[in-house]
Amino acid sequence: MLQEDRIPKIFISYAWGSSDLVLELAQRLVSNGVDVVLNKWDLKEGQDKYAFMERCVNDSEIMKVLIICVQAYAQKANERTGGVGDETVIISSEIYGNTKQEKFIPIIAERDEEGQPYVPTYIKTRIYIDLSDKETYEVEYEKGSNQERKYQLFLETKIVRDLFLDFAEAVSEVEPDYAEILADTFEMMYNNLSCVKTFGPKAGTASEDDLDVFKSLMWELFICVVAFMRHIKDYSAINKILSHTYFLETNIFGGAVRQNNYTAFRHHSRVVEECYKPHTDMKTKFTLMGDTICNQREKLPIYTSEAIAEADLFLYQVCNAYELSEDENSWRESYWFPTCYVYAQRAPIEWMKMKSRQYCQKMMVLFGVSSLEELKGAVGKCVYDNRMKYSGSWDAAPAILSYIKVDEMGTLN
Repeated sequence: MLQEDRIPKIFISYAWGSSDLVLELAQRLVSNGVDVVLNKWDLKEGQDKYAFMERCVNDSEIMKVLIICVQAYAQKANERTGGVGDETVIISSEIYGNTKQEKFIPIIAERDEEGQPYVPTYIKTRIYIDLSDKETYEVEYEKGSNQERKYQLFLETKIVRDLFLDFAEAVSEVEPDYAEILADTFEMMYNNLSCVKTFGPKAGTASEDDLDVFKSLMWELFICVVAFMRHIKDYSAINKILSHTYFLETNIFGGAVRQNNYTAFRHHSRVVEECYKPHTDMKTKFTLMGDTICNQREKLPIYTSEAIAEADLFLYQVCNAYELSEDENSWRESYWFPTCYVYAQRAPIEWMKMKSRQYCQKMMVLFGVSSLEELKGAVGKCVYDNRMKYSGSWDAAPAILSYIKVDEMGTLN
């Protein structure tokens, strides 16, 4: 539910019959640092109720409007009666107007005899938070409170990401073997940031979601480093960082290091994509994380939206060509799903240029081979895979062989 570092402010819309439930929720939110606007607390004698409601719903400082859905509220909203009816007129016009959709959150507090939630018709299709079951109340409360905050925390990592990219560029200028240094740095970061003991030495409970922001950041950093190497056309460096054997932590409590490869830095943010995104006006996008790193986190002139999307696609396209090091009991399959492929407007230029024998020399360095025949063998593994797509997408991510045929390689000067 929450979004900013400044004190978050919310308004609660409810029917008088649910006052006790609302007061309990409001008091808990206040104890968690939320500024709650409630007519029972803030509406003074003599003030116009309708004007108060209208001001609260339209107030730009109010980040969320929680709609407490019980039988009485749903009935009054549908019949447009009483104070709830007045609020319904205001809220529904906002929902169908220009206000961001995620501002209004239905809170299910009561269900009918068949187990169906009481929800006003005008918000019946919206994603809600369910506080109607005592057994799942805590989980749902934390879900509503934490999902958006975790996404916001990721947004706030941009300054850290930019500092790291400045570091990577600086190292490349003074260290001939900078790719090896960066590979070791990624290994160190992963092993520290994917272990809860780094943050709480005595931690006894944790989940993968607790580390999501760190794994999302490392995923983005890896993509951006490859975008930088492609920008300066250092294919030797790309080969080193992609063929490097990484010894990585596999247990969130530490003590289980195994060998793996660069695909371990691939990360799907369940917190953002599956828990948070459905509650926002971005819910129809294939990927919120892909949209975020491509369209909200550019660092010009190198890290453009296109460069980031192409680098992510590039990491998928070359994957099969590498003999990737992994433990025979590896905890994850070696593949790179190109999260951002839907934002890549152009194909990576490397592949079409392989018709040139001279350009193939550069690609031999990229793939770690020494002859045109070996290059053809490596590229021949990079075939189109129809599984590499989003559900509902017509086309999968293109492969190298989507742009050039093996027998066309090296046929021109």
